[in-house]
Amino acid sequence: MDPDLSGDGVDRTGDETRNDGGDADQPQTDGEQDARVPVQVAARAAARLEDAEEQLEALRARVAELEAQLAERDELLAGQAQAFAVERSLTQAGVIDLEAATLLAAAELERDPERGVDDAVAELKSARPWLFRRGSVRKAAAAPSSTMGAAPAAAAQLAGAAEEAAISGDRRALLRYLRMRRGA
Repeated sequence: MDPDLSGDGVDRTGDETRNDGGDADQPQTDGEQDARVPVQVAARAAARLEDAEEQLEALRARVAELEAQLAERDELLAGQAQAFAVERSLTQAGVIDLEAATLLAAAELERDPERGVDDAVAELKSARPWLFRRGSVRKAAAAPSSTMGAAPAAAAQLAGAAEEAAISGDRRALLRYLRMRRGA
């Protein structure tokens, strides 16, 4: 027997179609329907919440993946920028063998990452001077003192030969310059 029923067999909740016998085929009361509606709404809300949490986790995983890709590309870009800076600095310093000097400078920078590119190139130039041209072309052209009394045309030829030998690094050009200097 239901506790809501009084001794007369009438349901005091508002629906008088139910009696103490409790027939199962009888329609439900408004109170029972009201109780089921919030349960169904809560079940749907819980399912939506669970779906939203799954989507959130998937999005968090995607964000982590994209951040990892971004960090990897930033590292690659920084490495390329450093390589370009090393090549530019070596070229300005007058390097003869760019590939070898680039590898050596990169090794110096790996050993001491706090060091600047210009400092690494300067140290490389002092440690291995054979990788770099000696002096500038203008110094080499002004060096021959035996041409002081020679004719201006001969001095111009000698300066041109010195410049060609300094720029090209070709042995034949150097020998031609030395022969001209000895003969002058």
